Amino acid sequence: MDFPLSSLLLLWSGVILATLGNARGDGYPLKVSYGEQGVNCDPVDSCEKVPGPRSYGVSRRSKGRNCRCDDACGLECCFDAEFKSSTSRAKLKENEKCIIDDAHEPAYMVDTCGRGYAGDSLCTSSGKDNDDPLLMIPVTSTATGTTYKNYFCALCNEDVDDEHLEPWNLEVVVRVRSLEEFSLTQLKYNRATQAWMLVEGNSSVTVYVTAMVPDSLQSTVVPCKFRLVDRCAHNWSDANVEAKCNSYMSLVEDKTGLRYRNPYCAICNYVDIEDIDCVHLPGRRRGGGYGGGHGVGYGGGHGGGYGGGHGGGYGGGHGGGYGGHGGVGFRLIKLFYLKDKRCEKDMVYDKFHDVCRCNARISIMKDGKCVYKIPEMKERKKETE
Repeated sequence: MDFPLSSLLLLWSGVILATLGNARGDGYPLKVSYGEQGVNCDPVDSCEKVPGPRSYGVSRRSKGRNCRCDDACGLECCFDAEFKSSTSRAKLKENEKCIIDDAHEPAYMVDTCGRGYAGDSLCTSSGKDNDDPLLMIPVTSTATGTTYKNYFCALCNEDVDDEHLEPWNLEVVVRVRSLEEFSLTQLKYNRATQAWMLVEGNSSVTVYVTAMVPDSLQSTVVPCKFRLVDRCAHNWSDANVEAKCNSYMSLVEDKTGLRYRNPYCAICNYVDIEDIDCVHLPGRRRGGGYGGGHGVGYGGGHGGGYGGGHGGGYGGGHGGGYGGHGGVGFRLIKLFYLKDKRCEKDMVYDKFHDVCRCNARISIMKDGKCVYKIPEMKERKKETE
């Protein structure tokens, strides 16, 4: 629902710009007072203005508020969020973008290879295209804070410290109430029905598969609602305005309906302040999509069952009802391993297919070992170790 222009408090002035003179360069967002925003969307852009708890269960947002106030608000922090300075990543990396896909919870992540590398087919491919669930499980580096679409995207961006790479959980939801007759390891994608199937022998059942953020990564993964403009134009030169664009969430849109992270993100993309209006979003659970979203509803939160260090992707979900599917969820334990005694160094063990994988960008499987495609790759790898 849009607010009328008369409800906006237009406070854009030279005085406001002067308050930005202390723009910090240490990675933390600026503190922003309510009178400094340029456009105030009272009361949906403030932690203090909206009554109710600051944290709202799994969703971590209050109904009617278009920003977050909890201790993991990330890039969705309200301008007056208590935890904004200590937990927010003020500025996105150039190759990070909001990825909304029914394969995983929406989040900012990297889904391409680094500059100077040819595209890795395993990085850019989807689990559905390749009938390979491993490709749909994001991994997050606890060292850099970056999330990658899958393990192979981390490899081709040279973020390969396995001690700090943690896979997301895989949640599987089934319509049936009994799972005794099915194995937990035979997931296949049926292109005819466009659905994942749990298969064993001649028996199969449709399942709903989603990669979920583990509890251990809730403060690291940067969630997102939908694609919006969240950074300044490349040719924008005013660092003060850019600092505010990077500082907080207060959703606005222009006359064309294009949405921006906050008024300053609109301004540094050359939108007139008079053409900006507030946007009101109804509350919803994470993972379900906004404005119709993915058509996949989840309830009950993230399942437990974490253990064994960074070993593999862990299954989420409690038994019981899950949103619109009306089915039951179960855990898939250790779907793949970043380190495994069965595989050589620089390989990953895929339990789904019982194989050791090579980094497809630089090596191929030959005689059971990963062989570098060209000698220069081997020398470069040694230099980085």
